Amino acid sequence: MRRDAEAARTGAKEYMLENVANGFGAAQLWDQQRKTMDALIAQTQSAYQARDFCDVLITRQEVDLAMTYCERAYQIEPTSNAVLYTLTYVYNLAKRGEDARRIAQEGLALYPSSVPFMYEMAWAIAISGDQEGAIAYATDAYARASSAGLIQAELLQEFLEKARAW
Repeated sequence: MRRDAEAARTGAKEYMLENVANGFGAAQLWDQQRKTMDALIAQTQSAYQARDFCDVLITRQEVDLAMTYCERAYQIEPTSNAVLYTLTYVYNLAKRGEDARRIAQEGLALYPSSVPFMYEMAWAIAISGDQEGAIAYATDAYARASSAGLIQAELLQEFLEKARAW
């Protein structure tokens, strides 16, 4: 009985979080909605809910606010592939190359064959001001990904094509 009540409360929180997130997606970012979302995320232990909300904010081009929620997700679940990748991506969007490099490195330590992490790492190196280093990194990562037969290796090839045009 107690578990049922706890599950109902958790379900209600998740439902409220989803409703508030939908309100954000459909309307402007009102201060009251943000306070409500802050309170709900502070209560939840779900990094994925915070990351999903971060995705909505990225789509709305609210990068600074997205970063806040991605950092919360990272605090809750620091080893999640999805959370680490999204945080790296948001740091790159915000032109915070050193932070993106740090998180991408954490992701690559946990998921060494992750082409998306390699791709974001190349961008982070470039954003940090080292275009030649980014090209060298992406060239090496592309060679490793291709020789391993990783399907997403073309992401790195795409990066190299863009980087060579700099």
